Amino acid sequence: TIHLLSLSYQSPSLLGPISFITLLDPKASWFRKWMHGQYSRTKVLQQMKLNQTLLQGVVSQLMNFTVKQSPKRNITIGGGDDDLGYYNEFYLKYLHFAHSLGLLETLLMYRGGRDLFPVSVTQREGED
Repeated sequence: TIHLLSLSYQSPSLLGPISFITLLDPKASWFRKWMHGQYSRTKVLQQMKLNQTLLQGVVSQLMNFTVKQSPKRNITIGGGDDDLGYYNEFYLKYLHFAHSLGLLETLLMYRGGRDLFPVSVTQREGED
């Protein structure tokens, strides 16, 4: 599962799988539940140590959002003529930011999560 989430951060797209997760759970409470028990926390941290792409993507997303936070265009999710089917691109990026912040906050609560740092993050060309 960590591998699947890290794929979303490797190829960021505005309406990728991680965007739908952030729409459903912007505070990343699913990750808090995974990290609650000792056994599951150990397994998650082992996987994150082996595959640092998710952590690098989270940190990169947080840094990019704080630098580039300007609303741009509307994106339709669903359909219809009412405003309920439309999400602003800035709003989606904000939800992604909040989700990444929740992930990072939960990681930093535990010693094993803090041991994953420092993380090297490279700026990708053409990243919004």
